[in-house]
Amino acid sequence: MFKQQNNPGCSLLVLKAQFYHCLNIYQRGPFLLLLDNTPLPLPQFVVVCLRGLEAAHFSFLKNNLTEHLQASINAMSFMTRERDLLNSSITELKKELILTRQREKTCPAGWRIFSSSCYFLSNDSGSWTRARQDCKDKGADLVVIDCNKEQCHHCLVLKPVRYWEAEQPDNGGGDPKWGEEDCAHIRTGKDTEENWNDRSCDATLRWICEKLA
Repeated sequence: MFKQQNNPGCSLLVLKAQFYHCLNIYQRGPFLLLLDNTPLPLPQFVVVCLRGLEAAHFSFLKNNLTEHLQASINAMSFMTRERDLLNSSITELKKELILTRQREKTCPAGWRIFSSSCYFLSNDSGSWTRARQDCKDKGADLVVIDCNKEQCHHCLVLKPVRYWEAEQPDNGGGDPKWGEEDCAHIRTGKDTEENWNDRSCDATLRWICEKLA
């Protein structure tokens, strides 16, 4: 009744033990009677008994497997919650690391920090080409004024001096009005809208280098 194909010897022993168990039950008294109240013959009783044991055994296995399955589901649910908590902690740690790095951003000696960039104000004067090369030698480039906030910042912190700037400003229509030999510079100490200007690229001006902090 209980086939275990991977171990025939074990299956035979189990069947033998069940057979003797049913035999002992039969010998203790006529538990099953026919319609005429005569005892059920031994061969038929053994068959019925073995089938009953088989059904009980499979019921036990089913209940046992159900318990194991539920335990596995509970363990999986617990591990899923732990994983989600761990991922949440990692996300928070990454955010904290980014904030820490942002707070620790510094600029080299002689540079000024504003927002997320470092600025170097030269004491020397030179042409636009020399200014840009000096900035590149410092791992930076000539400042690009790309927002009113940044432009106003430079107006407030710089002395009223002319500085080279990286790009030519726009006349509002998208095309620069200046000639090819003109380069952009900013005039500090004036109103924001009047800071832009062009000048010969060979003129001698100071410059501002910019790079990320």
